[in-house]
Amino acid sequence: MEGGNTKEGVWGYYEISDNGRWLSEECKPVPALCKKLKKAGFGKIGKTYISLLYPSSKTFPHTAPSNDVLNILMPIRGSTSLRIADKNLEIDEKTVVIDPSFEKEFS
Repeated sequence: MEGGNTKEGVWGYYEISDNGRWLSEECKPVPALCKKLKKAGFGKIGKTYISLLYPSSKTFPHTAPSNDVLNILMPIRGSTSLRIADKNLEIDEKTVVIDPSFEKEFS
């Protein structure tokens, strides 16, 4: 797992596909998720990552360099706070898809 830039806590990610090649070692902990993402058409071009924000962690405000990426947010336990642009959201056991080119932060 590689690390992200946080105000506090731990934020990491796993790369699970690279330009059409699924990385089987990284998919071992989450085979069902990798299978569903592959079936849905993810990973054909570019890279696919699983990003993990651990409880009580907070990210710095950040953006993606372009809008050719989608973030799929799936809280595992409890709720997650998200600020995207000027909107504050509580995500509780919902899947949310966002355009990461907008400034955002998670906690």
